[in-house]
Amino acid sequence: NEITHFAASLGVEESLRAAAQLREATHGWAIAVAGACRTAAANGLRLVDALPAWRRAHERSLRELLGEARGGAAREVAAALDELLAGHTLFDDEMLAACRRAGLFVSEWNGRPALNPLVRALTAPAQAVESASSVPPAIIEMFGRFEMSIEGRSIDWTRRRDRQIIAFLATRPHGRATRAEIIAAFWPEADRQLAGQSLRTACSTIRRAIAACVGRANVGRYFIGNYVLQLVLENAVISSREFGKEYELAMAAYERRAYATSFANLRAAELLYRSPFLAGEPPAGWAVPYEAQFAAMFGEVVARLDRLSAAQWSNDAGPTASRPSPIRQVSA
Repeated sequence: NEITHFAASLGVEESLRAAAQLREATHGWAIAVAGACRTAAANGLRLVDALPAWRRAHERSLRELLGEARGGAAREVAAALDELLAGHTLFDDEMLAACRRAGLFVSEWNGRPALNPLVRALTAPAQAVESASSVPPAIIEMFGRFEMSIEGRSIDWTRRRDRQIIAFLATRPHGRATRAEIIAAFWPEADRQLAGQSLRTACSTIRRAIAACVGRANVGRYFIGNYVLQLVLENAVISSREFGKEYELAMAAYERRAYATSFANLRAAELLYRSPFLAGEPPAGWAVPYEAQFAAMFGEVVARLDRLSAAQWSNDAGPTASRPSPIRQVSA
C-alpha cells in the first residue's frame, strides 16, 4: 500500500486499515495524504488524528484554493459547485460531471463521481466558522425510543427510516458507513437502483430535519451525506457510547480494586441505561447484536453494584461496617 509505505518512510507505522481510512477520507488527494502523514510524523499522532490536525492547520489555505478554483470556473460550473457544497445535491450526476470536467474537486470514487470530502467540509462561510467547542452538541438517546435534540430542540423526523439511519450511524466506528453498508442494513432485498434512490431521498430528508433545528448552514456539523455517510461524533453525545465508556471505566477500576471509583462509574452507567437498546423502535436486524450486548453489560453493572452496595465501600481502601445496607436492587 503506497500510503503505508510513505508513512513508514517518515517513521509512522500504521495498519492497512488506517491507511484505507485516510484514503477514504481524502479520496486519495496527494496533498492531504502527504500532509496527514507528515503531521503524524512531526507530532507523534496516529493517521486518524493527524488528518483533522492537518486540516485545521491548513484550513485557510484550503479555503483560498477553493475560492480561486471557483473564481476561475464558468458561471454555471461555479453554481453547480455551490449546490454540491451546500449538501443538497451530492448525488446529482450532471453537476458532479460538470465539476469533474472543470477539475473542481470531483473524482471517480468507488465507481461513481464524488465530491472530495475535505472540500465538502469547507461548506460553512469563513465568517460562520467557530471552534469545535462552541458547537452545541446533538444529544442522542439510544435506550428506549430514539431521540435526537440540539440545544433542547428535538429533531422532528418525518420518516421513521431517517432516524433509524442516524441510530445505525451512532453505533458505527467513527460514526461512518458507506452507502453500500447502509443499503445492506435497510434495503437488502431491494433493486440496487431503487435502493440507491431510497438512500438519496433519506439523506435529503435527514438534512432537512436537522436544518429545521439548526439552519441549513450548520447541518454539516452533525451529518454528512456523501458516499460515506457520517454522524459527526465530535459534536454528539450518544447515550449508548457514554454507557460503554462508563462501563469500561467501572470494570477497569474494579480490577485495580478502586471500588469507590468503580461504584461511581457503575452508577453512572446504570442511570444511562433507562431502557433496553432502541426498545421503543420497531425491530431491526442490525440492532439485535447491540441489544444483546448492552443487556449483558447492564446485567454485569447491576450485579457489581449489588455486590459493592452490600459491602458499602466508603473509599478505595475497603468496606466500612457502619454504613447502611444496599441502596436498592435493579433487575436487568
